[in-house]
Amino acid sequence: MERVKKALFVLMTCLLVAILLFLVFFVIDYQKRSADLFDAIDRNDAISVRRILSDTMFPRCIANSHRHAWPWMLFPAVIGRNDTALTEACFSGQEEIIYTLLEFGADINKPEPLMGETPLMCILKPKNRNRFTVAADFLSRGADPSKQSYTDNVFSMAVMPLNPADEAEIRESVAFLQLLISYGSAPDCPEYRQSYTGSLLGIAAEFNNWGVIEYLLDENLFSVDDVSEEGMTALMLAARNNSVEAARALLAHGANMALKSKEGFTALDYAEQAGNEEIVSLLKRAMPSS
Repeated sequence: MERVKKALFVLMTCLLVAILLFLVFFVIDYQKRSADLFDAIDRNDAISVRRILSDTMFPRCIANSHRHAWPWMLFPAVIGRNDTALTEACFSGQEEIIYTLLEFGADINKPEPLMGETPLMCILKPKNRNRFTVAADFLSRGADPSKQSYTDNVFSMAVMPLNPADEAEIRESVAFLQLLISYGSAPDCPEYRQSYTGSLLGIAAEFNNWGVIEYLLDENLFSVDDVSEEGMTALMLAARNNSVEAARALLAHGANMALKSKEGFTALDYAEQAGNEEIVSLLKRAMPSS
């Protein structure tokens, strides 16, 4: 009986040592391959990304790794932004790498922990030229449009154009907005409101997305004089930011020029303060004659 106990003890000890050695191997391998993966992403080297993920026993783990791996990821205040491989690739618009990561099991809804931005939000950054096509594909793959970061949501990211003068891009943003709504997302969700810009209408005005403004108002999704907590209307935001096309769209839908913010200023006051002469001229021409 004593020999059996000793044998079991030796067996359990060997098993425990084997498990510990495996864990040490896994952590070392994970750290190295994760570092190699982010180095390849930084170089936009899709071939190396595929090779790294193909050569590991744990491709899903590596595909979902963070730039700053354990134990540093436990201290976000120290390391700052800590992208996953997928949010990093999405932020830079690296489409081939994006789809390679997804092929190897990257989580399409896993956010960057510091700011809370999901891959869907990152691909919608205005600098990504093909962002709406990729974002639409993300939705078809199960990306959750209701997730929010600490500062933004999918709707607000979608209405920020790279170039407001590019009519094709404006139309794309409207089409994507319609797609989001078809997935059951509500653009007038109270949680999406911001204290200064207020609703999605205000954000569209600030970024001069006249196409989204026309769509939101034509579909009666917002009141043209929707007011933020700071008393800002979309017309005031357009005037302050010299968003000429947005101001034209708002005026065409009957925006009230006489309204004042909590600071006591009208849209014309904001335009004059900012020195936006084109908006000043537009607003003065739109004033009712006395």
